[in-house]
Formats: sequence, C-alpha cells, structure tokens
Amino acid sequence: MPMLPLFNGAATSQSVVDNNQVQVGDILSTQTLNVVTVTDQTSATTSATGNNVSAAVVSGSLDVESSQQLTGNVNAVTHVNVADGGNSGETTVVTAATGNTSEADSLEAGPLTGNFTQTVDPGFTVKSENDYNAAAASATDASVSSQAIANSMGFAVSDTSANVTTTQTSGATVDAEGGSEVGGGSGSTQGFTAGTAAFSATAVANNVTATGTGDSSQTINATQTSNGPLTQAGNFVNVGDGQTVQGQATATSNNIAVNNSSGPLDVTASQTNTSFTFGDSVATAFQFGTGEATAFGVGNQDMAGNFGPSTSFTNVQVNTGGTEANASFTGDTGFDATSSATAMGNAAIAFACSQCGGVISVNNSQTSTNGVEAFSTTNITTQARSVNGVATAVGNNATFYVSQPHP
Repeated sequence: MPMLPLFNGAATSQSVVDNNQVQVGDILSTQTLNVVTVTDQTSATTSATGNNVSAAVVSGSLDVESSQQLTGNVNAVTHVNVADGGNSGETTVVTAATGNTSEADSLEAGPLTGNFTQTVDPGFTVKSENDYNAAAASATDASVSSQAIANSMGFAVSDTSANVTTTQTSGATVDAEGGSEVGGGSGSTQGFTAGTAAFSATAVANNVTATGTGDSSQTINATQTSNGPLTQAGNFVNVGDGQTVQGQATATSNNIAVNNSSGPLDVTASQTNTSFTFGDSVATAFQFGTGEATAFGVGNQDMAGNFGPSTSFTNVQVNTGGTEANASFTGDTGFDATSSATAMGNAAIAFACSQCGGVISVNNSQTSTNGVEAFSTTNITTQARSVNGVATAVGNNATFYVSQPHP
C-alpha cells in the first residue's frame, strides 16, 4: 500500500496521528488480461482494501492512535488468459484482498508509540482469487500469487524504540484461491515453461509484523482473535511440461512476527482462534525437473526473534478450531517430486543472540482442543529419480533458544 509522506520536524517534536476509519459496504477489484504473445513480460496486479492508513517520521517521535472497522466484503479477482500457442514471457500475477491494513514507522528518529485496533465484523468474506488459463501456451517463468488478509499491521523502527499495543478481531471468512475456472475449477494451467512455475495462495485472519534495525528496542503487546468460520488457502496448478513446478498454500488464523537486531525485545502476545484453518495445495505436471506441493495450516503462530542480547516473551495461545494441511503432487515423468504438509494448532518461537551475552525470559501457555491433521500424497505414474513425502501434525509446538545468529 502507498505510504503517506514522511513527517519531518525538529528533533524534539512529536508527530501525532489520530485515525478513525469505518468502511460499510463491499469493496471489489477485478481485471482480465488476454494475452497472445509478448517479447518481454506479462504483469497483472489486482488489489482490494477496506481501510488503509500509514504514518512515518524521519525526525521527532511519532504517536499513532488508530481504529479501523470493516462491515462488508472485500474481493480481488484476476483473470489471465493466454491464447493457444501463445507466450506470456516473464509472467507475474499478484492478487491481494485486505480488510484493514496499517503501517507505522520511525526511521532514525524518535520513539514510536501508539494503540491500534482493527475489526472485521462477522458474516463477511475477504477473498482473493486467481483464474489463470494457459493450457496450451508457454512462459519464460510464471509467478502467480493470491493473498487474502482480514487484518494486518506493520511496524518498523531504526535506531530508536517502539512501544505499541495492538488489538485485532476477525469474524470473517478469509479465503485465498489460486486456480482456474476452466473445467469446473480444475486448477491454474500452464502448458510449458523452461524456467519456474511458482503458484501460491496465502490466507491470514490477523497479522502483526514488527521489525527493528540498527540500535533499536521494541515493546509489543498484541491481542488477536479469529472467530470467523474459516481461514482457507487453496492453490491448484497443472503444468504440462515444466523445469520447476511449485505449488504452495499457507493458511494461518493468527500470526505475530517480531524481529529485532540489537536492543532488548519484549513481546506479550495473546492469540485465540476458533476458526477452521485449512491449507490445500494440489500440483500436477506431466513432465518435470522438480515438482513440489507444500501446504501449511496453523491456528496460532507467534515469533519473537532478537539478534540482540535479551528477549522477554509472554505467550498465551488458545486454539479450538480444527487445523488441516493437505499437499498433493502428481507427475508422469520427471526427476525430483516432493509433497510436504504441516499442520499445527499452536506454534511459538523465541530466541536471542549468544554472541551478545543473550538471555531469554519466557512464559508460555498453549492450549489446543480440536483436531490437527496433515496429509501428504505423491503420485508418479511412470518414473522419477526421487520421490519424497513429509506429513507433520502437532497440537502445540514451542521452541526457545539462545544461539549464534546466522550471517
């Protein structure tokens, strides 16, 4: 999303943003791209957003008080049709549907503070859909992604501090789909590529991402509730002949990801999910070099990572919605085939840097009271060099460590 111009004032000044946004009614964005042959590239970007706000400073401090509410459906749809015998070149398709989104940054300026609230009312749908049809056509490479997020917040600080409180509630159905309407929804189709055909779908009900670089410290207090009926990512791709064929589906009802590079990090997180969370990835290729289908389904996911000296992490996760991941790859003749499905009710990670004399302080509580299922299927009808399958299902997973940072 486009950012507002940076606030620039005296070093001792404070910028204040008081934001209140309410969207009532549906938001729809759709486009159709009909291609015969191009010599360079084909690109389609379709986005639909209920409410968007962004604020940033390069001097002085910044305080943001923000409330966003969506009462309506948000839909983004992209149709790409490549003629038989055509060539779409370097092909990129991005489709994104977002209910509420906010961004607040302080870049080598004063402290960032604020309170942020986002709500998507029950009974509505946030949906992204790709309809990609190139069954008898070629592409140099094809990157096709579908993303649906009900609520999303982003924070970034550089050489300063952040102290923010966030509350997100989604009662919506969140649905990211990648496929084709041809043949009753048989999947995205690509006839031939000598490069990579990468198709993905990502669905998230509530998302918080925070990053601290340079000499930064962060205090994040985040509460997330997903109580809609479904968080679903479904990705379906069919390639006739491809060097690298990749299909990925990622569904997460609540997600918090906080990274810090130097100063102390303090994260307090509370996540509650009652939504059914489903990641479904189906990929097929008649001939292939590498073929992959990957599916992730996670009810609640939380990460507090500090490449600095100290991490304090208080985490409460309750998942009562079912969680499922399904990955399936089918090929006729090729080299390396893989299907991987991972499903978790609750997942948490926290770490600090050992080279900095790092320490972690963790208080973790995880409760998962519904089924968690992972299914992985790999089918080769004629021959392949290697065939691999991984299926992982975990109710509660927590990893906490102090170690040397990777370069």
